[in-house]
Amino acid sequence: VGQSFILGLRRGDSGGDGGLIAWGRDDGSGCLGLGSSRLRPCWGAPWLVPLPPPTRGLSGRERVTELQLGAGHVLARTDVGRLLSWGANHRGQLGVGDTIHRYEPVAIDSLDCAGVSQVFTHGDESYAIIVGTAYAWGACAGTLVAGRHIDVLCPQPFAALPARGIRRLEAQPGGTLTAYPNAAICSGSGRGAQHLPDGAEAAVEGDNAFEALHANGERHQVGFWIWGVWGDHEIDVPFQPWVTSDVRGLAVRQVAVAPSYFVVLWESGGLASWGKDKEGLLGLGDHRSYCSRARAIDLPPSCNHEGRAPSVIALQQGRSHFVVLTSSGLICTWGANSAGQLGLGDVESRSQPTEVQALRGKRVVQVVAVRDASYALTEEGVVHAWGDNCDGALGASGSIAAVAPKLLVPEAMGLRGGAVRRLEVLPSPAIA
Repeated sequence: VGQSFILGLRRGDSGGDGGLIAWGRDDGSGCLGLGSSRLRPCWGAPWLVPLPPPTRGLSGRERVTELQLGAGHVLARTDVGRLLSWGANHRGQLGVGDTIHRYEPVAIDSLDCAGVSQVFTHGDESYAIIVGTAYAWGACAGTLVAGRHIDVLCPQPFAALPARGIRRLEAQPGGTLTAYPNAAICSGSGRGAQHLPDGAEAAVEGDNAFEALHANGERHQVGFWIWGVWGDHEIDVPFQPWVTSDVRGLAVRQVAVAPSYFVVLWESGGLASWGKDKEGLLGLGDHRSYCSRARAIDLPPSCNHEGRAPSVIALQQGRSHFVVLTSSGLICTWGANSAGQLGLGDVESRSQPTEVQALRGKRVVQVVAVRDASYALTEEGVVHAWGDNCDGALGASGSIAAVAPKLLVPEAMGLRGGAVRRLEVLPSPAIA
């Protein structure tokens, strides 16, 4: 979803036409993909976006399976292994070797895209993972691929990430970018001083939360990389954070990055945090403000399943609160609660996970946190929302709840029951 247009993928058999549709008013970037002659008109009904002719001997039906919208350009992946791009190209973000805008999709032919598992955009930057290797191009991508602060016009592999070792890229709410390794690469250990890339040293200098980075003796790398905006600093080259606790062999499923702390979800289903925080966001109880060791975050006993500790399968970070989902469909929250975003029936903050009792028995399958609001999707396809409702963003169905400035407990959204299969946060940010 752009500021004035929408791109979509049709479900089911597209009949060989690619299944890519667009409607709305083009903002001048060409993101509609309908050609330069259709930049300004408003298209009130969906139009089919034509795909470029097959190349490299590809034939048969081709269907777009993934879309990513940047600041003014689009990346798409198809089911036959092609990468397509169109829109603004002043920083080389289309990856076609020049800086000429494209108003219809073009194929990125400079590399073999067979085995592409993810396409990803961030502003005027573009990324792809192909057979486990991360590629970058566009604005200032030279710092990632060649150690030089230049734009890159064609996809190039990351210099600081292991080849064939990356499974997913992710953008954090604050602008930090994260790379997750495949299951064979876990957290490790090391001794001596750690060399930090430009910007990272300044980001941790004098901050007790990252004492582990400068401490003598054994320290342990955590199994993910970060770069981009980190608090007030810009990190040009991906690096792995370190902690003083032994985390060897632990694989990271997901991480929430804040300017002075981290919250990690391990592949094993456990949670841990470290860093510096004064609002209880570490989830360790008693408003602990500093921890240089990766300490386990414990869920309440009410979430135990058949006498065993719960396994967490999803971690969501709002502006200043967290929402987690367990394998048994239960939800826990902690952090700030001024808008009722924890869903606990009050506005009191929590410094450790607390179960959202109002959703017990609903069998939740997905959770989303956006700013000071929270959402939950049940296996029946019903969406519940709570927290900040000043602009009606919660879409509550009750007449009173729909106009309330905040919802302290989850309310069902005004959507047709059973109609929803997935929630997604769009760059706006809006919820789809």
